[in-house]
Amino acid sequence: MPFSFNCRCEKNKINLVHEPTPIELSHEMDEVLKRLLWYVPNINSTQSFQSELLNNRLYEVFLFNFVCKKMEIDVVEDVLFNPNHTFMNSFLNIENTDLCINCQKVLLNQYRNETKITSLLRHLRNMIAHGDFLMIDDFFVGRDTATDRQGNQYVSAFVKMYPEKLLKGLRQVNSPVFKEELIAYGFNKVGYTVKIQQLISSYMFDLILEKNNIKFYIEIKDFKRTPGRESIQTIIKRFQFINDGFCVLICDKIHIPTNLQNMLKSEKIILVGISEIEFLFSGRDILRTYI
Repeated sequence: MPFSFNCRCEKNKINLVHEPTPIELSHEMDEVLKRLLWYVPNINSTQSFQSELLNNRLYEVFLFNFVCKKMEIDVVEDVLFNPNHTFMNSFLNIENTDLCINCQKVLLNQYRNETKITSLLRHLRNMIAHGDFLMIDDFFVGRDTATDRQGNQYVSAFVKMYPEKLLKGLRQVNSPVFKEELIAYGFNKVGYTVKIQQLISSYMFDLILEKNNIKFYIEIKDFKRTPGRESIQTIIKRFQFINDGFCVLICDKIHIPTNLQNMLKSEKIILVGISEIEFLFSGRDILRTYI
């Protein structure tokens, strides 16, 4: 189904003017709003930091969809980027209007130089900083406005969501689950059938790929320092029962010294650097020489 703002849920009277003041928040929601105001990546705050991953246009669609999935938001039915001005400006005067406070919806004007997730975080920060929002228990309703060259005010974003779910989704970025799904999505883009978390001969493989009837068994490792010989031998042992495809280790190759890389190659294990995954999102099959 395409995007739709309307639903059959029970409606509540909405007023973005805080009464009483200051706004009353639970301890949990007070912390959530502070994090969205000051601490999440890529926003206009001294306390914020720039995340290259969130700024990377190659990963933009996957990353935004990943976070929305964790928020239980449907990116087709619940999200609309750059909607028409007439529709957006219907939210200029919503005081004392009826609005559903159950269904999450995200309407955003996105700058050309920003990713979808950065756009969302920017608008949320503005809503909170300008006080143009309302909290109903743990549900957030917010509006971001701007002024055009003729001095007319217009709505640049309107959001209703559970903000704590957004923070939980952001925390999972860079987690093992995120990396598995990111790599799976990348290989799928270049034509592989991908299975995640598959049990083979009592060993759980992170991914199993197949293309042109050729299989690849994938292990993903996040080495923070140089692994010992024993760690490499454990990886080799996991692959020893594979006889119907190629074995692939994906990791940060910089942490693996030459002697251990040669040890893996001698066991016919393909070593792929985690930085090479970016090529998949440009349409380049990094395993094409084995197909």
